[in-house]
This record gives sequence, C-alpha cells and structure tokens, in this order.
Amino acid sequence: MISVLLPVYNTEAAFLQECLNSIISQTFQNFEIVLIDNDSTHSDTLELIKNYESSKLKVFHCAKQIGKKNLSVALNYGLKHCAYEYVARMDSDDIMLPERLEKQINYMQNNDVDILGTQLKNMYGDQHETSHPSYIFPNYYKYSTFFICHPTVMFKKSKILEIGGYQEIPDHIPEDYLLWAKALKNGLKIHNLQEILVRYRNKGYGLSNIDSVKPEWNEAIRKVILE
Repeated sequence: MISVLLPVYNTEAAFLQECLNSIISQTFQNFEIVLIDNDSTHSDTLELIKNYESSKLKVFHCAKQIGKKNLSVALNYGLKHCAYEYVARMDSDDIMLPERLEKQINYMQNNDVDILGTQLKNMYGDQHETSHPSYIFPNYYKYSTFFICHPTVMFKKSKILEIGGYQEIPDHIPEDYLLWAKALKNGLKIHNLQEILVRYRNKGYGLSNIDSVKPEWNEAIRKVILE
C-alpha cells in the first residue's frame, strides 16, 4: 500500500542503517522500500546497500547527469519503480518515528488531501522543531518557500506524475519548493500533521545549504512567484 522512496548518494553507512532500521520497524508493515542509488562511490555505503537484509527493500541504480539536479533525477526515476499509489519520501540519513507511516496513511485515506507532511525535529544543535500549518492555502507559495518538509511527505503518486514530477533542470534549484508550488497551482491539496514524526540530521552543510547560495536557486523561486 505504501512505497517508501529513498534516494541515496554516499550516505554515511551508520546513518543509512539507522534510517533503514527505522523504516523496517514501522507499526504499519504493508510497504516496500524503493532505494535509488544515485552513483554512490563510498565503499561502505555500497556495501551496506548490497548486504542489507530485508525482503521489503528494492534497490535500483540511477546514473548522475551533468547539468541536472540529480536528486530530482533520482526521485523521478524512483517514482517509476514505486508499485503503490501512496509514496512516502525519506532522506537516507533521517529517522522515522515508529508510527509515521500508520498515521499518514490513515489521515490520507480519511481526508481529501494529495500531499501530507509532518513536523520534524533536528537531531543536532538546539533540537529545532518545525512548525508548519495544518492547511496550506492555494497561493501559499507566494509568501513562503518553506511550508512543508520534503523528507516527511507522503503523496499520491498519480497526482505527482500528472503534474510532471520533480523539475530536473537547471542544477542547484529548490526541487521540493518548485514541486509544491506546481502542485498548488494545479489544485492539489496540501496538509501537515501537527506531530513530529521524523528526526533529521542538519549540520548546516546539506544539499539545500550548498544549493541555496547559487543564483539558480533564487532565480527559480522568483520565476515561480511571478508566473
């Protein structure tokens, strides 16, 4: 019933194992893990992927492409291999709380919603927590670029494919914000659960931190807002 979409690129093996174990330990057990290796080169990462034992894990390889946002490339590739309508995103160094999938699938099956986030909590520093609203109104993207957390999201695969999936070009773009803005423009409904259901690792040098200083990042946001 749920496909957990998990792109991986050189994730520290210990973090990836924690992530996979947190998924396998969910209270809701009707799921598959679609792991997309995006040309990892770290031997420890590749060894863990090769040897991790779970009948729920399906591993695919997606080659990097020059000039494209390769996270988007991996996610679009992974969506094609997700067997189920409900897709739960996950970052490969984060941890799901045990009831994440159960609470999200129950909410989505009982409410008119296409994309559902949760709150999350940083594992480092001051243990910062997100505070996103329950309901995202249709033009919210014009006022904020951060109203739902990508690694907490569950969405309907058919709806995301209908609007063209993740934007892949140019590189260094906020692929998540661009997808949520496109979803809202196309009438998709976005909600956030008010519970913390994901713990994430943010030391200030992740992909978003690196990309957000590039001119392509702000130009992509500006273009979306002005359209």
